[in-house]
Amino acid sequence: MIAYLPMGTDGLVDTAVLDKLSREIDVSGAQTARFVQRFISLWPTRRDAIRSTVEVRDRQRAIEAALSLKTTAEMLGAMPLYELSQSIEQSVRAGDWDGALRRLGDVEELGPRTNAVLADWAGGRL
Repeated sequence: MIAYLPMGTDGLVDTAVLDKLSREIDVSGAQTARFVQRFISLWPTRRDAIRSTVEVRDRQRAIEAALSLKTTAEMLGAMPLYELSQSIEQSVRAGDWDGALRRLGDVEELGPRTNAVLADWAGGRL
């Protein structure tokens, strides 16, 4: 288990970031909640993109997949997922494919836990 994988739900998502995003987009939070739901629904695609591109050592696509996840995770306040994506991106850029491959299990573990916290937040706003 690595440092960016908190055991509980605390620290998986900074809901203050989501609340701020809601205030900037819409007061009710409904649009932000839909954005969160879209992130959750796209999770299998994002997870599979990172996994497949790292496994076949497709540098450009692996970087793109990691950047996509990293950027969206940051927007949603999911900093452990952001840090994990950044770590994968850095490993790929450095040619450390073994390091990137080792982190794929962390993606499998952290994604669903993060999505559960995000779903709880979004649930009360739709």
